[in-house]
Amino acid sequence: MSETSRRTDPGGRVLTPERALSHALSKVADDEIGLVLQVSGVETARASLPELLELLPEDGLLALLDGFEGAQGVVSLDQALFGAAIEMQMTSELGRAAPQPRRPTRTDAALLADLIDGALSGMGATLAGREEARWAAGWGYSSHLPEIRPLGLMLEETEYRSITLKMSLGVGTGRIGELRLFVPAIGRGPVSPSSDGADEDAGDSWGDRLRQNVMEADVPLDAILCRLPMRLSEAGRLAVGDVLPIPVAALGEVELVAGEAGAIRRGCLGQIHGLRALRLGPADGTPPETDEAPAGHGFEAMPGPHPGSNSRPAPAPPLAAMDPHGAPQMPVPGAGDMSDPGDGDAGAPRSSETGEAGGALPDIPGLPPLAG
Repeated sequence: MSETSRRTDPGGRVLTPERALSHALSKVADDEIGLVLQVSGVETARASLPELLELLPEDGLLALLDGFEGAQGVVSLDQALFGAAIEMQMTSELGRAAPQPRRPTRTDAALLADLIDGALSGMGATLAGREEARWAAGWGYSSHLPEIRPLGLMLEETEYRSITLKMSLGVGTGRIGELRLFVPAIGRGPVSPSSDGADEDAGDSWGDRLRQNVMEADVPLDAILCRLPMRLSEAGRLAVGDVLPIPVAALGEVELVAGEAGAIRRGCLGQIHGLRALRLGPADGTPPETDEAPAGHGFEAMPGPHPGSNSRPAPAPPLAAMDPHGAPQMPVPGAGDMSDPGDGDAGAPRSSETGEAGGALPDIPGLPPLAG
């Protein structure tokens, strides 16, 4: 007896277990072995164990399936489908003429185990959150069956659901294959409560999972104050205590870089509550404005030679000992509270050299405050 239980998604597309299986099989066959499958017919039915044994093809590849709580099912690939799948794996081409029929072997089953697992897991993932997942999800390849007869003793004496997919094999070959799936009609698997967005097809579900994984991925960000051209020989002579000149314009042109993607945003370097901070500008690359313009002489006249000089400067003094109009170095501590405007938290105790007390560092002359 055929089943007609179906649902439609908001786009009017029918979403059923057989549709989920056909989509998953077509996708995994193309992705894994390059075999193009186009499902042309679908049949669903219920069958007793004796009827199941009669419906299975005598010369097809049979695989026993394991499910939830010890449940067992069976899937069969007829001679045409299993032959085409093996042919693609062996030669990467599918001819118009089918190979000579032969009895499937355990090696054939091992070569097609991933194809079977991929189709079944894809169907289950598509139906997640649905009542159908109780019987359609959680199935996986268990072992190869050389013949049908043992199934009468191995499978439960119960009613089974069957899904039969008829499909064209390859492009323009004229070859037709068939897959049959039998699983117990009464499911034993769990099912999560359905949500408003549960009625999605395989592509939508896969897209949502991909989007979630991408959004949760870690992306390292680097803030580049400025770039100084320098010969390799000059860079090799740099040592602790050397001071590099940084132009004042660099404060408003800091680049936020994400790996190989390059600069993704520009910003302005400033300070708030005694911490160094970076205010991001708009996406068009325009740097943001600060409450105060940086002192024109704060970063232009930095002590030490310009790159290319053969002389080496004396070690730079600590921040507390620097002249207010000199060129201070700018260690950048961890992020702090940037919610309130101001040049710094005057009430917080500070250490002029370590910046550890109170989590604050001394103000840097010429570094503008950032308003919250």
